[in-house]
Amino acid sequence: MSAKKGEALSTFRAAISYMDGHAPAEADKLAKRISKFMKEIAMPKGGPTIGEFTKAVKTNKSIGKALNSLAEQYLKAAEVRKKMTIELNDFFSANEEFSRWFTYEVATGETKFGPEQLATANWVLKFSTNGSVEELEPLSVGSKPSKYIDKLSKKVHYRFSWKTPSSRGTKTYMSLRGDIREAKTLDELIEHECHNHSLSYLDEGIMDNIKGAWEKAKKFFRNLLDKILTALLNVASKGLSQLLTFLGMQITKISIVGLTY
Repeated sequence: MSAKKGEALSTFRAAISYMDGHAPAEADKLAKRISKFMKEIAMPKGGPTIGEFTKAVKTNKSIGKALNSLAEQYLKAAEVRKKMTIELNDFFSANEEFSRWFTYEVATGETKFGPEQLATANWVLKFSTNGSVEELEPLSVGSKPSKYIDKLSKKVHYRFSWKTPSSRGTKTYMSLRGDIREAKTLDELIEHECHNHSLSYLDEGIMDNIKGAWEKAKKFFRNLLDKILTALLNVASKGLSQLLTFLGMQITKISIVGLTY
């Protein structure tokens, strides 16, 4: 999934509709907050390319007074993106039935394209590296999520990120993306824990008490370290690929030394 604002909102509405009055009330409120947040940034005629603009903003270079307002919008949305990603995934974790139907619409497009249409997906087919069929599973059973969707909805991680069709173009927009992963990455784990920790400070007024703040901080870092080590051991047991994904690393170059022919 890599959806612009319209498709993201229509997926929310589809999941709400599927649940026939039993969707959590917060779903519609969350969709409205997402709608306000998912903006498009477009360069004015005669201005820089979107690639030049984003590079200048990220490196804090001057872009001219005419673009200052767009730069502020871009930076603000980039900051809110992290909080909204956490909020969205926490919402799905707390509302598994809604998550099932949301994932169902993402996977099938039943509402988007219409039932019984050629564009609507009914099966998922996965090949192994040697070309054999590794997975062949139905996505729906009688217009309801299949067991495969149940499993998929527990693995998919949604995130907001900028999507730029071309760095030489004039536009970039906030998109909602879905990744199938076994676990959070290290950065996401730390970000999520820091987000929750900062909220607990605000709720409890700990910052007014230095001793209490210190004890709270020590407990936070102990808990964070425990979670990191547990997650690290879990992904390490699943192979190098999962470990690299967790650490946010990507192999770009491989060299072999010592072989003779």
